[in-house]
Amino acid sequence: MTPGVVNVVYFPLIDVNVEVLSTPVGVPAEQYPLWGFAVSVYSVVTGQEMWHAITNSSGMVYVMNLPLNASYIQPSGKAYVMLKVRTISPATDSAYQYSPVSAEYGQTYSAYQSKLGIPSQYQGQTLYAYTLGTRGPFDEDLVVYYGQFSLPMTTVCGQVFPVTVAVENLHIIVTDAKLNVLSSQPVYPCATPSYCPSFYYNVSLVLVDCIGLVRTTRLASGISGLMII
Repeated sequence: MTPGVVNVVYFPLIDVNVEVLSTPVGVPAEQYPLWGFAVSVYSVVTGQEMWHAITNSSGMVYVMNLPLNASYIQPSGKAYVMLKVRTISPATDSAYQYSPVSAEYGQTYSAYQSKLGIPSQYQGQTLYAYTLGTRGPFDEDLVVYYGQFSLPMTTVCGQVFPVTVAVENLHIIVTDAKLNVLSSQPVYPCATPSYCPSFYYNVSLVLVDCIGLVRTTRLASGISGLMII
């Protein structure tokens, strides 16, 4: 830099995808995209939130205008932004003003609630959508990941950056006493099976957690993914 001379410094920005994945489990280890988690990006300089969205069924969030880690601006190993992933807090996430691109890709709270088939109002009461696999208000606003998010200069627009968070997937198979998988049993809606197509009927699994709450989980097609924290 020369004193008294106007210097032009280009601050490179780019749009990328953040893919939120579960902790690898099993042999071989498998990861799964996590739906219904709030993703926020914060400036390390001001601490202000730069982006906020809800992961869609693919575990994706599209984030715009993130700075690349140019060495002439930020020292090597330092990030411009922090990335936080947490469970949904309906009061906060329903009131957030999402960007048009988040709405387009189904990455808003209202899109998530709609995909789950939960109406916003029922018989005069407000209904809330929480992160799948959690215990509603008991597990809302839980931070499962917080760390630096650094984009190298080789990043291309739309590139996917996987982020593994401290969430596991529990696969449950519901069987009867003879080990028949209940939810894979075909149900025929009429007396003569050859005259009507069969369908697979959901099975209710009642879970009692450590604080005595009873929840019913609907399982379909034999195996269902249930997220636990």
